[in-house]
Amino acid sequence: MLEVPHGIYRYGCINCGGEISDLRLQHMLPCEKCLPLHVTDALALIKEPSHEKVVELTEKLSKLHSLRSLKTLISELNEVNRLFEKLIGNRMWNAQETWAKRVLKGQSFSIVAPTGVGKTAFAMVMSLYFALKNQKSYIILPTTPLVIQVYNRLKEFVEKLNAKISVVAYHAKLSSKNKKEALEKIVNEEFHILVTTSRFLTSHYEKLLGKKFKFIVVDDVDAILKSSKNVDRILMIMGFTQEEIELTFKLIRAKRRILTLKAGSEEYTKLSKEIEKLQTFVEKLSKKTKTILIVSSATGRPRGLRVKLFRELLGFEVGTRSEFLRAIIDSYVKPKDTIENEVVRIVKLLGKGGLVFVPVDKGVVYAEYLAKKLSENNIVAKVFTSKEIKALEEFSRGKVNVLVGVATYYGVMVRGLDLPEVVRYAVFTGIPRFKFSTKLEDPHPLNILRALIIVREVIGERREIEAIDKLIVKMRKYLAIAPQAAVTELAEKLRQGKKPETDVEKVFSEALQYARKLMEDPEIKQKIRELKEVAVIEEEGKMFILVPDVMTYIQASGRTSRMFVGGITKGLSVVIIDDERLFFGLSRRLKWTIEEAVFTDFDSLELSKILEEIDKDRELVKAVREGKVKVEKAREWFRTVLLVVESPNKARTIANFFGKPTIRRRGDLKVYEITTGKYLLMITATGGHVFDLAVTPGFHGVYVPGEHYVDTYLPVYDTIKKCLDCGYQFTEYVKEKGRVCPKCGSRNIRDSLETLNFIKELAEEVDLVLVGTDPDTEGEKIGWDIAVHLRPYAKKLMRTEFHEVTKRAIIEALDNPREFNRFLIEAQVVRRIEDRWIGFELSRRLWSVFGKHWLSAGRVQTPVLGWIIKQHKKWK
Repeated sequence: MLEVPHGIYRYGCINCGGEISDLRLQHMLPCEKCLPLHVTDALALIKEPSHEKVVELTEKLSKLHSLRSLKTLISELNEVNRLFEKLIGNRMWNAQETWAKRVLKGQSFSIVAPTGVGKTAFAMVMSLYFALKNQKSYIILPTTPLVIQVYNRLKEFVEKLNAKISVVAYHAKLSSKNKKEALEKIVNEEFHILVTTSRFLTSHYEKLLGKKFKFIVVDDVDAILKSSKNVDRILMIMGFTQEEIELTFKLIRAKRRILTLKAGSEEYTKLSKEIEKLQTFVEKLSKKTKTILIVSSATGRPRGLRVKLFRELLGFEVGTRSEFLRAIIDSYVKPKDTIENEVVRIVKLLGKGGLVFVPVDKGVVYAEYLAKKLSENNIVAKVFTSKEIKALEEFSRGKVNVLVGVATYYGVMVRGLDLPEVVRYAVFTGIPRFKFSTKLEDPHPLNILRALIIVREVIGERREIEAIDKLIVKMRKYLAIAPQAAVTELAEKLRQGKKPETDVEKVFSEALQYARKLMEDPEIKQKIRELKEVAVIEEEGKMFILVPDVMTYIQASGRTSRMFVGGITKGLSVVIIDDERLFFGLSRRLKWTIEEAVFTDFDSLELSKILEEIDKDRELVKAVREGKVKVEKAREWFRTVLLVVESPNKARTIANFFGKPTIRRRGDLKVYEITTGKYLLMITATGGHVFDLAVTPGFHGVYVPGEHYVDTYLPVYDTIKKCLDCGYQFTEYVKEKGRVCPKCGSRNIRDSLETLNFIKELAEEVDLVLVGTDPDTEGEKIGWDIAVHLRPYAKKLMRTEFHEVTKRAIIEALDNPREFNRFLIEAQVVRRIEDRWIGFELSRRLWSVFGKHWLSAGRVQTPVLGWIIKQHKKWK
């Protein structure tokens, strides 16, 4: 905490945007013009500074300008909190408050949050908030049971409010008569809140056009994206036309296309101009809708280009939770008996809440055999497949102890199961793997890619390797963005041997022929047999390759360790080794993917202690689900944090440690959002220095004692501006010329004040702002400049530092913030003033002597140059 001002900032006042000292900003106060009191007098009246008290005092003694919008936000947020208390029984949790602030500001966004954080409760209460203001809301859910559950809860809430609010639900279990009545109400707009499944959106969206929804919530974007046209339908419900959507999609395709072109080429220049024109149109278009959209993300990665329409028109990108954030004990067993008997032994030791995964090549038939075997040993087990969904319901209620399913990446038991309070452990009856014939009779695109990767490891010819590498890059590029439906369609065309038509089909067709040809070579076959990480087996005269499937293992074992408001639940995974080579491959690949993951011998574990910890976490999750955890406790467990770093690349890297982040944009500015289990973490970047010394006031930008009512040296800071046409960087506009580049006269200027204003808005949303600029004197001062401007908007603000950009270092930095170091700040202030005074004065001396105004001298370079000249003379 500073006791005297260390600088004056232009445009820094939180109310009028005028000049203000860092001392006043540090105490959340506006400038002396807006609040005509000395800092000590203001603090004596306010006692403990808060947004409400500062707004109240400023309004009492002066006039509200920018603070008026903060007053409105505080008032509306209190209103939502009172509604929560009335309906749920407590105030909003941290994450819910963050979301509420965004909704009240009219912002659309994507939610990535752990189990138990209250996404559904938030959607219901906010829709009722708007209903009380006679505005419509639409909640889209993935399943009929969820629609019924939310509808019944909303009806209970309406009764509690004793308000005339109409809630309409449409789902598959309604009778024909009730379906007809619901549709009539929808068409005639006789509702405030509509609740349906995503299927309704596909079949009846035209009935929703023109209904002027204020608030739309999509729970589980994966369900919506099964039909990519659903993105268009949501946008049309929000008021965009099909033509506007197609023009926006044209921009998305153009942006993707330009990445493949050579910069400076004729086509590149032409496309750049088209993009600029389309971007201007879309930016205007994005301000058209008044509807707020919230998209809740699941674990699946949103694929396809149409989902990027949200980015261009609504300013956000959909993210997903990370499956790499886990608290799992990975263990293995070398079976002394049959695998089936080993499964029985392990399940009897571990008890209920188990998932048993069988290898994909053994399939459902083997899963059914295993479930029968477990049942014969007094263990209630059922097979869980997409056709046996009822088994999941019985498992969640405790009627079934163990579910048996197939270990395949898109399988329902691998991806479609999220029961953190029920699932305790996973058992793998063999290494999860891919299996394909060397002849590739079933030429799935993924198997073609896998085959070429294996061949590449054993092939000797350099030219062959280069050709394979080119194909691998092209295939990976496509598979990274292609929706599952498109990959399935491509697989079918390859299977039928149809003549390739598109570029994608040609690439995969060429790769297929190439892989088949190479895998027929006896020498290559032999080298594949010798590989340590894959298994080769013979069946009915055919050669098959088995490859460890690490991503399926991570996803499947991840069912035992889920995020919730208290962090990440502990889980246990047991792999029964059926092939040493595959286990070796799985171990290595898991280590590459998750650095801390190590397999331990199951029989050496302290099982009683581990199971006690596992069960303790389940009890916590259950308490959270049932609302038995006090809000204050939950606030300690799960906090909303904004981390501010210098480099945009660093911000992106940090965000990607924890999953695929959701991204919100404003022009070129981005904030990444992800959950770590303990924090709802937002990461953004300053782009380096935001402020520098001004030029004109005082002595080269510094007030000296006796000047401007100061009795010390007080630097004046202005925001850094950069001309985007000529690249010139400056702090002050020339008064006579106006807001143009002093060098070339361009109006195409980027002002770091825009970055600062964006970060201020983010600081308003969170519990804690952490300034994570570089860990040196310069980083401390950059951080301080940012911190004092964010302090009036933040509940709490601290400094944090990390010396390496790794997940471990970032988690440590988040957990161990500190106060700013005043001595480091003062050291950098002195250094910068020295640079300015010595540099400016020496440079002017050079100009007067040599008459050349492009010459410059500096605090460091001039003495060093003098020393070099002196040494050179000595040497001569």
